[in-house]
Amino acid sequence: MKIKSNFKVGEVSYQIEVEEKNPLETLHLSIILSNPRKVCNRCMNTTDFEFSTNKDKEANTYINVICRACFAKSKLGSYKAGGYFWKEFEKFERFDNKESIDID
Repeated sequence: MKIKSNFKVGEVSYQIEVEEKNPLETLHLSIILSNPRKVCNRCMNTTDFEFSTNKDKEANTYINVICRACFAKSKLGSYKAGGYFWKEFEKFERFDNKESIDID
């Protein structure tokens, strides 16, 4: 089965095409990939987002939706048993070794 989806994130429109042998898997991937988080749960922004990608040292690829209002990220995640989901927006806090951290 093959599905084409069109969606918009911020100012950019995207078109994806998903093809899998299992029709339910095709539908699942199409829905997940074409419906990234579009409301930032941190600042309630609904209009100003962008996509980004990055890889870690083990060559895992990460797909993120970034809120341009507060710079929080929503990552595309995967379950160990299979399947995908969008995580809630999380604010990136840079850790600076020069600062002390209070732990309660």
